[in-house]
Amino acid sequence: MFLKEERETILNYDPITKTWHAWTNYPSHILKFRKQGWAETQKWSENGRDIAATFTAPKTAVRIYNPAKIKNAEPDACFDDEPTEDE
Repeated sequence: MFLKEERETILNYDPITKTWHAWTNYPSHILKFRKQGWAETQKWSENGRDIAATFTAPKTAVRIYNPAKIKNAEPDACFDDEPTEDE
């Protein structure tokens, strides 16, 4: 099992095959990928529990939105990094 600080989900897009590839050791993301129908290509288990997995999906499985254009969106703290005059 991974500690919370060690958990991550990585998405990669392959423009040649037009597929998304995901690797995750975050338990709720593993379940989400399975429920969404992503093809599970590999999994790692420990004591009968899945601790990590890889998945693939077609190009249409992921959409990237502009948060500024989403209605009623809350401002995100990561967008507060305005460049300073020194940069």
